Amino acid sequence: MKQSSRRALRILAFAVSAAFSATASAQGSFRRIDVTPYYTYTVSVSGSVTMPDNPAGDAAEGVVIFYDDGYNTRWSVVRAGESISFRQSNWGYFYAGLVYHEAASVAAFTGQFTLSLTSSGGTTGTYKIDKTHVAIIKGASTSCTVDAYTLCLADGRFQVQADYRDYSGNGAAARAVALTNDSGYFWFFDSANVELVTKVVSFCSGSSGNWGLYASGLTDVQVTFKVLDTKYGTYRTYTNPLGSRFCTIADGPFSCP
Repeated sequence: MKQSSRRALRILAFAVSAAFSATASAQGSFRRIDVTPYYTYTVSVSGSVTMPDNPAGDAAEGVVIFYDDGYNTRWSVVRAGESISFRQSNWGYFYAGLVYHEAASVAAFTGQFTLSLTSSGGTTGTYKIDKTHVAIIKGASTSCTVDAYTLCLADGRFQVQADYRDYSGNGAAARAVALTNDSGYFWFFDSANVELVTKVVSFCSGSSGNWGLYASGLTDVQVTFKVLDTKYGTYRTYTNPLGSRFCTIADGPFSCP
């Protein structure tokens, strides 16, 4: 397997959980979209896919894409009605597809997403993403491992990471520091300079019946904030554009118990 393929698989494995099967056959389930390197691309998504017995709900979260921007291999989830932009580096392609926990149920998927690719000077086109582009998670749950770039909140249930990019185009993974069992922060340039604070709160005994996610930033650089529920394999990404003040996140995307 080529080095670039191995790098792509490692990032995809993180995106859906450490239990994802990091093999060539898993990568092959995703749709490869060939593009001209070194251009900026915008990906937008429309449509819907119904996934029977999905622990995160009946509908697919969105289309997972991963690509190389010259600094890191990155992944994002693009939901219907949303779009992201990225600069494709030396890879002449990126991958797009769906993730799921049970191979036997994939045949019952209905619907499709349409991925629209636009660029000023690069490759453009529309691409179908459906049940033929599914990678299987090996089990719906996994575990979180604390390291210099990862917070493991709520007794390790939620895996939280962030990436940033500054005005000079320099990007890296943010450094993580735990505060309590349910909270922590990230720093980018200096350990004495807090950039992003986050926590999770259980509302499982309340009327909402979900886990709440909160995050607030003290920055206007580009930030990609990523949270994985290791119990169900549900994940969310939140992006703060370069030049914009970080908008507080107050979301309830994760199911109880």
